[in-house]
Amino acid sequence: MYNFSMHELIKKYKVSMIIIIIMIIAAVIRTYHMRDLAVFLADQASDSTAVFNILKGDFTLLGPITSVGGFYNGPIVYYLMAPIFWIFKLLASDIFL
Repeated sequence: MYNFSMHELIKKYKVSMIIIIIMIIAAVIRTYHMRDLAVFLADQASDSTAVFNILKGDFTLLGPITSVGGFYNGPIVYYLMAPIFWIFKLLASDIFL
């Protein structure tokens, strides 16, 4: 049978415990008041529409338009968002029907 004291366990896993505590504190700080900070504006709506079109089979080579006008970023953002939208497609289809 193992006979470890609490002092030995803390000494052995000190670095791991510090990292876990820092991660928990960071997660709490990051998600505190998230509902007030998260907004859904026109940029997110146009990106979501483009991703839904990709999932329907209408692929694109143009990404989001830049503020310079006439220039577009690459579509990698849309294609990185597509698997997440595909995973949660039931929830998204209820919103955008």
